Amino acid sequence: MNRKPCVAVFYGGYSAEREISLKSGKVVYEHLSDEKFRKYLVDVREEGLFVQTDRGEVPLSLQPFGFGSESGFVRFDVVFIAIHGTPGEDGILQGMLDLLRIPYTTAGVLPMALTFSKAECNAYLQKMGIAVPKGIYTTSMPSERDIERDLSYPVFVKPSRSGSSIGVSKVTDAAGLMPAFEKAYRIDRLVLIEEMVKGIEVSCGVSDVFGQVLAMETTEIVPAGEFFDYHAKYSGQSQEITPARISREASEFVKRTSEIVYKVLGLRGLVRIDYIVPEAGTPILIEINTVPGLSGQSILPKQAQYLGISLEELFDACIFSALKKNPQWSE
Repeated sequence: MNRKPCVAVFYGGYSAEREISLKSGKVVYEHLSDEKFRKYLVDVREEGLFVQTDRGEVPLSLQPFGFGSESGFVRFDVVFIAIHGTPGEDGILQGMLDLLRIPYTTAGVLPMALTFSKAECNAYLQKMGIAVPKGIYTTSMPSERDIERDLSYPVFVKPSRSGSSIGVSKVTDAAGLMPAFEKAYRIDRLVLIEEMVKGIEVSCGVSDVFGQVLAMETTEIVPAGEFFDYHAKYSGQSQEITPARISREASEFVKRTSEIVYKVLGLRGLVRIDYIVPEAGTPILIEINTVPGLSGQSILPKQAQYLGISLEELFDACIFSALKKNPQWSE
């Protein structure tokens, strides 16, 4: 086939992570090769999906999948999902695209839905033998007795389904538990209360876009505040050191574990997995990000650049990998 694949970069979404998703989508759009692809940004909002064109925005047609222009109908061949949070990271868009038989750059419905819910994902990982923080999953405020019986302060209180550390609180004593629980509960009815793990926070990118599942590198995160919260992630004040200042054994453990988790969960595309590396003992997996930050200052792209992979090479590979699911582009 001689024509260039036409790419829809889905960005925005309708969660608290919308502004970050808009930035990620623009970075992807700007770095996708003009020589290899035709490309358009598509803003995903609660009221619909809208293609951004030189003449303003146009509603996206689902059947056929594309939009009408002055020169004719533009049909999309593949979707790059750059939406953090719902509906890009929880399986909703993936389900829609599966029905339309349109390939996309992330894992499918089940892996996305599972990894977006921290409580269910942690329970699944534990059954796989992966070390995760000790925690309680609840839909109601637990008693002080429950906390003291099962956990030790400090604890982190998190909405199960949320990203970018939105709604997360660090609680050092019983007095802070109720306001932290209410904050998380406003975002999700399932709340995760986890015992804090002391150690070095590290992040590891992993992907299959170059033909096989490979971990990239480890990055040490030194937050500006008490933990790597929303402000610390996006203010630019935290230190991110690649490779992480951990032992070679710990680094290899994190990389190999990331590859195993990626394969067993059926993940695809670009994924970032976060850990705490304690002074002694096994690194603890704390989060899986199936649509990680994609700007030049984000952790996974920095790891790629450390390995000599440019943003253009990385994002182009995501598209070609996704297109392999479409018979007309697979050769």
